[in-house]
Amino acid sequence: MDIEKGEFSRVYRQPEKDEGWLQSGTLRENLLFVCDSDGLVCCNDLRTDSKKKSTWRRRMSDKKLNTVDVSPADDWLLATSGLDRTVKLWDM
Repeated sequence: MDIEKGEFSRVYRQPEKDEGWLQSGTLRENLLFVCDSDGLVCCNDLRTDSKKKSTWRRRMSDKKLNTVDVSPADDWLLATSGLDRTVKLWDM
């Protein structure tokens, strides 16, 4: 949000064909990671046009994901957790 202009900038828009809802998001430098109720994780490079598709998008669970986060120590390590009662670590 630009406080002086009183405007928001859209940084992510879920594709219209998706029926799930956003659960969690995390920002690491110029990358925005979001997870949704369908078990998908999307990575968006904020330096690109927000109307374009995600940088990558993967199904990482058969059930709803509640959280996605990137390790502060190792930017290649992604963690997800969800309704399947697991925490999964991913080597990106």
